Amino acid sequence: MQAVGLTEIDKAIKDDGYCIVPKAVGDDALAILESELLNFAQSSHARIRGGDTYALRNILELLPCVLSIARNETIVEVVRSALGENFRPVKAILFDKTEANNWSLRWHQDSVISVKERKKAPGFHAWTVKVGIPHVRPPVEVLEDMLAARIHLDDCSTENGALKVIPGSHRFGQLNPAEISTWVKENAAISCQAKKGDVLFMRPLILHSSRKAEHPKHRRVLHIEYAGHDLPCGLAWGG
Repeated sequence: MQAVGLTEIDKAIKDDGYCIVPKAVGDDALAILESELLNFAQSSHARIRGGDTYALRNILELLPCVLSIARNETIVEVVRSALGENFRPVKAILFDKTEANNWSLRWHQDSVISVKERKKAPGFHAWTVKVGIPHVRPPVEVLEDMLAARIHLDDCSTENGALKVIPGSHRFGQLNPAEISTWVKENAAISCQAKKGDVLFMRPLILHSSRKAEHPKHRRVLHIEYAGHDLPCGLAWGG
């Protein structure tokens, strides 16, 4: 749903697991962001296929403009209301869909976080390394204390591969494949269509997916993740 008042936004995030805030990021900030991202389109942080960059990973601390967007007043107000005063941005990735890189995304929950280095901690498992950064599946309580902000650099319609979500699915913890299948069959999905500058806030555990774009063109989304607390056992957020 689209919402403008903080009370309405907070309720939507709590009940539905997502909310779209229109024009949360201004044109000037987006122009700076686009320029700096372009300079890193061929860097070691880029994922390239067919000559097109379809992702930039681990860019939160690398690019000042990304950290600036993460501290955007409107975004921060929403995140603080959802996570409390101890929140912090912990990860940023840019995604793009183009003619050369036009993918679909199955129904799933975001259940993996990135950290500075691997350390043994109860409940943290399924360790992997992506682009040199350790990733791990944490206890569900960690994921429940997170919120993502997806900043749209382009208009994003259903035909252009907009994200789809199933409202309320975030309130039932980590779902197994059979439970996900049941949710998809028995509940209506919402297409999160957005305009440039709109921000989609979503809980990591909300079921979401996306289709290939029917008429591929840029569909750039800066995905920033926030956490409400530090990690235990000496683990540190990273990404």
